[in-house]
Amino acid sequence: MKKTDLKRVFIVLLGLAVTGIFIRCERQKGTTEIAQLQCEYLEQPKGVDMEYPRFSWIISRNERGISQSAYRLLVSDNRQDLENDSGNVWDSGKIQSSQSVNIKYKGKPLQSSETYFWKVQVWYQSGGSSEWSKINTFQTGIIHESGWKAEWTEAADTTISSPLIRKSFTLEGKVKKALAHVTGLGYYEFYLNGQKVGNHVLDPALTNYNQRVLY
Repeated sequence: MKKTDLKRVFIVLLGLAVTGIFIRCERQKGTTEIAQLQCEYLEQPKGVDMEYPRFSWIISRNERGISQSAYRLLVSDNRQDLENDSGNVWDSGKIQSSQSVNIKYKGKPLQSSETYFWKVQVWYQSGGSSEWSKINTFQTGIIHESGWKAEWTEAADTTISSPLIRKSFTLEGKVKKALAHVTGLGYYEFYLNGQKVGNHVLDPALTNYNQRVLY
């Protein structure tokens, strides 16, 4: 074989290798033909405090007549399992259904104050299937009432219009992750180590405190 032929073969093989790497990377990132992945009508909700949250998505392909014939939904408590196409919390299996709105969770009991990862794959009426969607997340709140341990507290002087209520504590070791559930009967701002947590103002949203308090 001539050197020029060897060079051409090398270039072709290199091109195929690069294409293979590109395809693998695209699969890891997830397809964009499944979009607007939502849990309880939000894309990355925090504080989901129901046992059986609902999932929704749309197909974003531009062809006419594209419709879903089946889906498979995975939920995991870690990203790595999901990247390996394993849902250690819930694997719906292939469900023959055109429904893509309000798919109710049917996996293992969800734990309070945890982050979960999920993705979905669909099959089409015209044949074939999509790649897996991008990975989305949802974070649970306090699912069961028994999980509430705190008690209401108030300022000693109730005539103060903006009281400061403070609690000091010391942690042992390094902190990997921390989550606080906060509310008040009236507007509040939450600070940790002298710095405001989050960018919300006028929390919580106004409700009838005798019936519902948001956190």
